[in-house]
Amino acid sequence: MPKMNITVQNNSKQVIRMMEDAQEDRLLEAIQEWHAGIVEDMLVGERSGREYRIPGSTRTYRASRPGEAPATVTGRLRSSYRFRVTETGGNKVGEVGSPLDYALYLEKGTSRMAPRPHVLPAYYKRESSIKSALTREWLK
Repeated sequence: MPKMNITVQNNSKQVIRMMEDAQEDRLLEAIQEWHAGIVEDMLVGERSGREYRIPGSTRTYRASRPGEAPATVTGRLRSSYRFRVTETGGNKVGEVGSPLDYALYLEKGTSRMAPRPHVLPAYYKRESSIKSALTREWLK
């Protein structure tokens, strides 16, 4: 009678690592899409608020009106937005944001200024692409 050898190998650690890597890749793709929505869709273009003179020059710019995304004069706000994937309590977390204090004031408004939303509208504008990145097949 012929002999047969069977070897069983436990690859669960590699499979788990592959799934974690795929999870992080999809999350990173989704937050990159959201970031692009902020800096490419919301914080560019003309606004319809009041016109102001730029101090120290003869040039002018048009501000945003309440409810409109903030106008860009220097580009500081636009270039401040960053994204990253972190891990908290074993969960991957995607973060998109600006370290500038006034970014939140613009988004939410203050007691003296109406909101100039740009983060949440960027999400809604690219929502289908963001969700697509998160729900696409992980392992091929």
